[in-house]
Amino acid sequence: MEFVSNVYLVGEEQVIQCNIRDSTEHTRLVAALQENKKKYHTLVTQFPDGIFLIDLSGNILSVNKAICDGLGFSEEELRSMNIWDLVPDQYLDQYKTRLTKILQGKILHEPSEYTVRGKDGKILFLEVLSAPYYSEKGIIGFQGIARDITARKRAEEALRESEDRFRELFENANDIVYTHDLAGNYTSVNRASEQITGYTREESLTLNIAQVVAPEYLALANQMTQSKVSGGTPTSYQLEILAKDGHRVPLEVSTRLIYREGNPIGVQGIARDITKRKRAEEALHESEERFRALIENSADVIALFTGEGIILYESPSVRRILGYSPAEMVGHNGFEFIHPDDYADCQELFGKLFQLPQTPVTIEFRHKRKDDTWAWVQATGTNLLAEPSVKALIVNYQDITERKRAEETLRQRLTELEAVHTVSSALRTAQTRDEALPILLDETLSALETDAGAIWLYHSDSGELRAAVNRGWFGQLDQTAMKPGEGIAGTVFTSGQAHRSTEFARDPLARPGGSEIPAGWGGVCLPIRSGAITVGVLFVAMPLPCQITPEQAQVLESLSEMAGTTLHRMNLHEETVRQLDRLEALHSIDLAINASMDLRVTLNILLEHVNTQLNADAASVLLLNPHAQTLEYAAGRGFRTRIAETAHIRLGEDFVGRAALERRAVQANDPAQVQNSSHFAALWAGEGFTAYYGMPLIAKGQVKGVLEVFHRAAFHPEPNWISFLETLAGQAAIAIDNGQLFDHMQRSNADLALAYDATIEGWSRALDLRDKETEGHTQRVTEITMRLAKAMGFGDAELIHIHRGGLLHDIGKMGVPDSILLKPDKLTNEEWKLMRMHPQLAFNLISPINYLRPALDIPYCHHEKWDGTGYPRGLEGEQIPLAARIFAVVDVWDALRTDRPYRAAWSEDIVLEYIRSQAGIHFDPQVVKVCLESGVLGTLAPE
Repeated sequence: MEFVSNVYLVGEEQVIQCNIRDSTEHTRLVAALQENKKKYHTLVTQFPDGIFLIDLSGNILSVNKAICDGLGFSEEELRSMNIWDLVPDQYLDQYKTRLTKILQGKILHEPSEYTVRGKDGKILFLEVLSAPYYSEKGIIGFQGIARDITARKRAEEALRESEDRFRELFENANDIVYTHDLAGNYTSVNRASEQITGYTREESLTLNIAQVVAPEYLALANQMTQSKVSGGTPTSYQLEILAKDGHRVPLEVSTRLIYREGNPIGVQGIARDITKRKRAEEALHESEERFRALIENSADVIALFTGEGIILYESPSVRRILGYSPAEMVGHNGFEFIHPDDYADCQELFGKLFQLPQTPVTIEFRHKRKDDTWAWVQATGTNLLAEPSVKALIVNYQDITERKRAEETLRQRLTELEAVHTVSSALRTAQTRDEALPILLDETLSALETDAGAIWLYHSDSGELRAAVNRGWFGQLDQTAMKPGEGIAGTVFTSGQAHRSTEFARDPLARPGGSEIPAGWGGVCLPIRSGAITVGVLFVAMPLPCQITPEQAQVLESLSEMAGTTLHRMNLHEETVRQLDRLEALHSIDLAINASMDLRVTLNILLEHVNTQLNADAASVLLLNPHAQTLEYAAGRGFRTRIAETAHIRLGEDFVGRAALERRAVQANDPAQVQNSSHFAALWAGEGFTAYYGMPLIAKGQVKGVLEVFHRAAFHPEPNWISFLETLAGQAAIAIDNGQLFDHMQRSNADLALAYDATIEGWSRALDLRDKETEGHTQRVTEITMRLAKAMGFGDAELIHIHRGGLLHDIGKMGVPDSILLKPDKLTNEEWKLMRMHPQLAFNLISPINYLRPALDIPYCHHEKWDGTGYPRGLEGEQIPLAARIFAVVDVWDALRTDRPYRAAWSEDIVLEYIRSQAGIHFDPQVVKVCLESGVLGTLAPE
């Protein structure tokens, strides 16, 4: 209670006047206001964009968490700073202009952009919206929202750079690139146009194609343009233009139409100067003429035969090749000079000439010389009997005797090379290194008729040579890996030169302890190369006194090169398959990130791919608890115990803590390294781990956690392995960041919705306070309407809007004078006219608020009637929203059941009968039916 007293004189008497006021409601409203302020502070704190307040001198008065996180300063640091501690002086004029507008009380709807330097020195781009900040004294500063647009600015810069690159390509193209409108007026040309035509760019833009294209080609150019306008396909054609100095330039032109809003507006073309090509074609023509003359004087013999084989002509070269003069040959049948063993083949070819007229047919045979020796000739015959200018069989033949001798020599060598072919064919069928190497070694030993050999390969991860496959006594030798430069294998690998050994057991390069090598075996060790890189060595041993011949050595060289090529191909194939698998894994992770907001589901999918793609035995993700500054287990795969799930490690402690604190990868592959950590020691002992890799998960510059990878066997990662681990860590960081952002957004949305609903309920209570006679009315009708709406099939999302609409159904009465609203008697016509405006006033008040617009049906339409006689719009039947039709019944029910100044409350039976009688007139009959059958109306009787 609030008590106020005054003492004053009435005549000669002292009188005390006391005023007592109930302050309960005022106290409650003050408490509600403080609660709303607290909710507003929470909203500002968690708002994703920066919110700030600055006084007129530029001193920072307040900032929210988003600004602190973005700039890296604490709130206390920022509140001790001036805006010019962050913003460069170059923005001073812009700042003064905006400050002037703020002092005029203007809200700046157009954002401005600034660059600011964060605490770590990183430059950020911000987009700022500002508005005046008032106090009792007027404008004392300005407040605003700052959004980080650094990513957008960098994207815009990248776009500008891309446009510059394409402009550079346009300007530096060797071909003319141009555009002209449909009338033929040039609208753009590149630098090549100036070089080829002689016209400057400015001159070209004043020209029409009719002034540049040679007159005889103008019709062609216009025809091609018109063809494209009519829907023709893009084509290339040739024409000539007149350069500025008058000389002609032949061009090959390719054009396409330029469209704007679906209509052709011009032509874009590329014209290539083909002057050199034209000259080359002319030179070719001249060359053909010369070639024709050379044929007449060719060193090969050119002969003409009748269809019966009679010689009609022999070129002079016949004397040099066969010893006959042309005259000695003419008139004879050509078959007289053919070796008996080749006669049948020549007869067959002769028949083909008639079966395939004008088709060249080639044969090799022996031709008798004048001295009765035989010359191998290669003859090509063509049937030109039907050619009026020839009317003969034309045969061109040349002496290939020396070539045949060389072929015989090659044929002898072919036997040695069959082994290479066999190995090559076999290797082509092999899909993996494990399949290829035994094939290579077995076929090599078979070709040299021996059974002892081996292949050793270099492993870059350990820097050692290891036996890959052994045959014969090589399998009984010490298989310990060796370093480059050690033993015969290491020496050959390092030098890249083959090593011949008369006897391996006595070879000084043999590994110490070579007593295992059996006596009586010599051979060779060759490097296996892939290009300039040696990838391994090949051993071939033969029992003495056999020695590897030079020819066999050449075959072995070929086989070792083939082995290197095969290994390189398989390495590339394996790497390609591995990269494809990794790309598919990344794609799967991307899909998981996009498809699920459940962080643990995404992390489990990621860890499954980590174990598969990185050949890991186990993997886990530890998330950073920013409040406790500890890393805590979030997900894991491949663990045999539950020790990993107990991880609770402070930043900087153990391997995982150092990885997060120092923001770098940490590894351990020695049990002694983990003894100082009880958690790691227990984990390694319990799981049997021998190698560990911890990769920090960093998103947007913030550490989100650590990705851990474990191996139970010795492991030496390659650079690609580390690189892919970093990639997977990046994906994990993105997934974690997305999940956390989603959680924050959900919490912010929930808080915002609660704030809105609390505000609406406050408005509703304020309306009830204004009219004591209807106090409690809003809450009752809203609750009954919700029950009826649910009974009539409204979903949860729709019920939210019905609830808000019910609370705000009389919000328009705020615009109705108290003299009308609180009048104890019946209203006059003029007063009713004002009263009936309250639904329209509600519409005007609520419709601009996007958040409340779906709740507008009840405030705007609850006084409409089924028969169309209601207000404010006279809607009829189902034109009235269903929510408003339900509310209309409930509103009338509650109004009639409540005492009013101008009448007493009606009994429940009378009200129900009235509602039943108004079905089809005032109310929707179906709604009335549900109301009466459900019994909901009687559940909340007015007090």
